[in-house]
Amino acid sequence: MEPVKTIRHILTVEPVSFLFYTSMFLQNGGGQQFVFYKVCFLKYNQSDICWNLTLGQKMQQYQDMEDYSVSATSHWVILLNLPVTIPAIFTSICFGAWSDKYGRKPMMILPAFGFIVLSIFYLFEALNMEMPLEFLIIGNLIAGICGGFVAITFATFSYIADVTTKENRTVRMGILQSMTFSSSIVGLLTSGIIVENRQYGFIVLYCLVASCNVILIVYTQFWLPESIGPNKDAYFKSITKENNRGNTDEVTEFKCKVCCTDMWNPRNFKIVYQDVMKKRANFDRFMLFLLFMSLFILQIVLAGDSQIFALYAKDSIHLSPAETGYYTASKNAAMFVVAIVTLLIVRKLNLNEIRCCICGILIAVFGFLGVSLARSQDVLWAMLIFLSPVGVAVSIVRGAISKTVSPEEQGSVFAALSSLENLMVFVAVFIFNSLYPVAKGAPVFGGGYVYFYMAQLLLIPFILMMWVGDLMGFVVKDRLINDFIGDVVT
Repeated sequence: MEPVKTIRHILTVEPVSFLFYTSMFLQNGGGQQFVFYKVCFLKYNQSDICWNLTLGQKMQQYQDMEDYSVSATSHWVILLNLPVTIPAIFTSICFGAWSDKYGRKPMMILPAFGFIVLSIFYLFEALNMEMPLEFLIIGNLIAGICGGFVAITFATFSYIADVTTKENRTVRMGILQSMTFSSSIVGLLTSGIIVENRQYGFIVLYCLVASCNVILIVYTQFWLPESIGPNKDAYFKSITKENNRGNTDEVTEFKCKVCCTDMWNPRNFKIVYQDVMKKRANFDRFMLFLLFMSLFILQIVLAGDSQIFALYAKDSIHLSPAETGYYTASKNAAMFVVAIVTLLIVRKLNLNEIRCCICGILIAVFGFLGVSLARSQDVLWAMLIFLSPVGVAVSIVRGAISKTVSPEEQGSVFAALSSLENLMVFVAVFIFNSLYPVAKGAPVFGGGYVYFYMAQLLLIPFILMMWVGDLMGFVVKDRLINDFIGDVVT
């Protein structure tokens, strides 16, 4: 049994993250095409023409159909994203404080259950093309109430913080962060291949989304050990004693009642706020603020890149949809490899993590500048070398945030962090989708001015992380001086 225990110690929430994000990228990758086909079919009832337009075939005689479908799809994508995203922000904050008392595993299972329900709604839509799209709003709302990817993000990162030491935490968080990059490659490429099958493509796609989440639930329930069992047991012991519950059945029933009611308790919002804003030793609270700001800017830039790249690549570099997909997959693969290799080297050689983060951000600044001026595929591909270290920076910042707070605050802090990151994605969508049409006429850069703007934004976390490094150095020196004075006095 020792080898099994060793594997369970090494292999923890990485498969959870990989499975959930793979299902999400499958959903997103094929979801827009599905909505495009549905709005076209429901409006014109021309299945063959709508299918050809969905696959990207240009037919001048049906330009009006394509224009309507593109416009309606944009409207529906926003409408379907709102009920799955906005509720997840608020429910995840409640779940974060709850998970610090009751455990991380339920917060991984619940979002997976929500996505299974969502995939069933999509499956019904795929089996009955006459069914209105409004039906999907209900499925998205259920997925959002269950926490969505916001809950999965805070639950998995909190779990890693629970089971690691400060020495190896950044590496483990880097590996966990890299699951997002690897799952995007699998999900986006797989969805593109599956959807090309007209008869069964969407049906197979949503069956696969549901299957990923079923496997996730089974893995979490039967393989993954709970990370905060002692705290949970102590808490239950105290509340059952306070409420005079002695019978075994009474205790079990009482535990379930407390778990369910406490999950949606508005008091959790106050707990999260207090955990994030509480006074800390030295400059820790201020450093936490700087780290939050750094991560938010990094996420705005990454979200902006994912939103705008397809348009920029088509307009300025003239990439085909297939070439755009290959480049995006290659970029994510490069981030995955560079993040893991770099963090392992940092751990092995005991290098300063904050300095490595600063170097990664600076290299990424040159990468985004290069993309802004790129007018050929060769230059664009060369910039992959400079863009990939941004994944290292994100992982190090997450690790630094986790090390700044106490173990019993991990769920609350990561829930607040994940929720605010989700808001930053909305900010990025608004900023860069509004800026790109205007920037296309800019001198020198043209549409690439958006990437020039991203490079400028990256200078903010570059400066903030230099500040964090100085504060950490000051704290270490102050502690050494105090230790020295204490030794002299004694």
